Amino acid sequence: MSLFFKKNWADEIFYIQYIYTGMNVQRKISLLPVLLIIILLSSVWLAVTCYGESSLGVKSPNGGETYKAGSTVNITWSSSGINGKIVIMLYKKGIMHSVIAEQTENTGDFKWKISPTLPDGNNYRIRIRSLNDLSINDFSDADFSITR
Repeated sequence: MSLFFKKNWADEIFYIQYIYTGMNVQRKISLLPVLLIIILLSSVWLAVTCYGESSLGVKSPNGGETYKAGSTVNITWSSSGINGKIVIMLYKKGIMHSVIAEQTENTGDFKWKISPTLPDGNNYRIRIRSLNDLSINDFSDADFSITR
């Protein structure tokens, strides 16, 4: 069997032509689907390589801290590949307690005035979430405390 690469100029489609030795049989296989798949996979690889994955990461409070109700605390986070605003939420015992910032700029820093009426507890966590892609979010790694 011999393998030849030829270009069919009549319809401008690439194909592989098999010629079987000793027989008068030829078979053409179009390369167009293969080329389209290669282009698609190259585009996906380029997008992942150039842009990477989007992520958010809570830096502070990230667990173990103790804050006084009524005080002001800096909530900080890291961000990669996120466009648009984020939401910051307060969780207590794994259940959302309140929204701290409904739509804030993704600057990596937010000043939070803790409500003086917030109940004492050692089981609070912060969650940050992208508003453009709700699957991109992060929680504090561990609980922090609030006291009066």
